[in-house]
Amino acid sequence: MIRRFIAVALALTAPSLAAAGASATTLYVEVDADPAGADGTADHPFASISAAVGAADSGDQVVVGAGTFAESVHVDVAVTIVGHPGLRTVVRPPSTWTLSAAGAALDGLLFEGSGGWSVAVDARRPFTVQGCQFERFGVALWIEGVGGSGVVRDSRLLDNRNGIVMLGSGHATHVLVERNQIVSPGAMSGIYAGDTRWRGYQNRISGPSWGVYHRLPRHRHLPISDLRGNLITDVFVGVTGAGLDRHELRVRANTIGGWRPTFGLVASDVIDTRDAPDRQQALSASLDFAVGRTR
Repeated sequence: MIRRFIAVALALTAPSLAAAGASATTLYVEVDADPAGADGTADHPFASISAAVGAADSGDQVVVGAGTFAESVHVDVAVTIVGHPGLRTVVRPPSTWTLSAAGAALDGLLFEGSGGWSVAVDARRPFTVQGCQFERFGVALWIEGVGGSGVVRDSRLLDNRNGIVMLGSGHATHVLVERNQIVSPGAMSGIYAGDTRWRGYQNRISGPSWGVYHRLPRHRHLPISDLRGNLITDVFVGVTGAGLDRHELRVRANTIGGWRPTFGLVASDVIDTRDAPDRQQALSASLDFAVGRTR
């Protein structure tokens, strides 16, 4: 009986022990590598990021050397793509990159464009974008999907027509946007959030017409989105809320200022006057209130 119990126990635990023994692989990419015989090792790196992603398994890391890569990549496996320190890995995508795998991550890449979209993210699944830089795109980051979560942090978005666009289709998508710098003089929006729930902390936004534009279809109720500790300068409108209801956007301890004639807040017929000061706050205002319709 004891011998039989041990045999069964070993049979049940063998798969988990094998999984625990498996380890992630690091694959290497160098811009001047020879594709012939490339296997992703440090001695025989891939010549393109897409080749490394195609060879990667879930949990692997792709380390990209310095240089310029003119390619578009569909990241459909849970890998982390890491650029050379100092943003010396430059990506000039001929078309949009996509992140569609749960756990996919971009870290320390410099994206350069001339319009269009840089990276489109399927937000139905967890994702991370950190330490990256996006320059001169129509949309730097397009994040769309329902029910998932993601993080955009410690990145710079410079001279883009729109910085971050998030669309959630009315479901509980949870995106954390923190410690980013968005500088786009004359652009449309720093952050546009449509029909989604998100949190924005300690971002620095300067230059666009709308610093933050948060919009919901009427009578679609979502958990509260939260803006806290952001610095928004040189914009026409600091924070715009439209179609909101039931305190669906909380704006706390933010600073709005700059050289333009500006409104700190414009909340079209949705402001709760019990918690807020004037409907349109003046230049250099410090905002600390909730936005929503009084029922």
